[in-house]
Amino acid sequence: MSIDIKQDTLFDAIIVGGSFTGLSAALVLGRSMRNVLVIDAGDPCNRRVHHANNFLTQDRKTPKQILKKARKDLAKYETVKIMLAYVMECEKVATGFQVKIHSGEVYKSKKILFATGVLDLLPDVKGFAKCWGRSILHCVYCHGYEVRNEEAGIVGDGPSVLDTIKTISHWSTKITVFTHGPTVLTEKEKAIVKAQNIEIVEKEIVAFEHKKGMLTNLLFKDDSKFMVSTIYAKVHSKQHCELPVQMGVEMTEQGNIKVDLYNRTSIHGLFAAGDNTSTYRTISSSVSAGTKAGMFVNGEIIDEEHALLLKNITN
Repeated sequence: MSIDIKQDTLFDAIIVGGSFTGLSAALVLGRSMRNVLVIDAGDPCNRRVHHANNFLTQDRKTPKQILKKARKDLAKYETVKIMLAYVMECEKVATGFQVKIHSGEVYKSKKILFATGVLDLLPDVKGFAKCWGRSILHCVYCHGYEVRNEEAGIVGDGPSVLDTIKTISHWSTKITVFTHGPTVLTEKEKAIVKAQNIEIVEKEIVAFEHKKGMLTNLLFKDDSKFMVSTIYAKVHSKQHCELPVQMGVEMTEQGNIKVDLYNRTSIHGLFAAGDNTSTYRTISSSVSAGTKAGMFVNGEIIDEEHALLLKNITN
């Protein structure tokens, strides 16, 4: 998507990331009459998800449908421009910030907001990626209702599995734990699991067999199979965009961008919001984060404009 922008334009804000957080911030800034450029790479983390649940008024719609409507809403605000591109470089300059996209164009802004989310690091097991977000699930609150009457599996190991079992048991009465090899559970922990009539399968998984992302069986290294249609699994993630890290922003021990109550990072003028700052990864929380960040970005610009006005008056 190419848009006509003069290279010498100084935007009030550039938002890197045009999913739920970024577009929510853009809406606030557009309604604040700020000149905003949203640069989106077009590959949101939830692109595999069939439905967006727990989002009031949007229940059961796909993320793609909601984003399409969001962009249509934003089109009403002339000061908001949305560009499909990859941001390759970002640096602090005298006027604020400067970004360079993959095609070489450079854009400048007073403030910058990174709403770039995180990237899930999926295990290299056949079929897992195809099922991720569809029948291999990360959040029971997002997807548990739809599979509440189905037998569920948990892929994981260690003490955290006990907490997962406790939570999942509210939605599923029949659960099997797959440890993907010999378990590290203690004898006491195994006894707690088995006392709940939950089987522990310690075989190595070689494939998640499926039909168009919907699980049918787990295939094990010994060629045996286990029929299951729903799996809960936790995966590690990392920052989807490394530019804030490269610029030197302070990070948390969990690998998130560290922000204060006003979504400000350790670099003045650089804001961050959404999944790249938090472990709460739902669409509704992302929208909320973007709305607040948009207000805080605008508030900082107002404060600086007012401070300059007072300085000019007193001089």
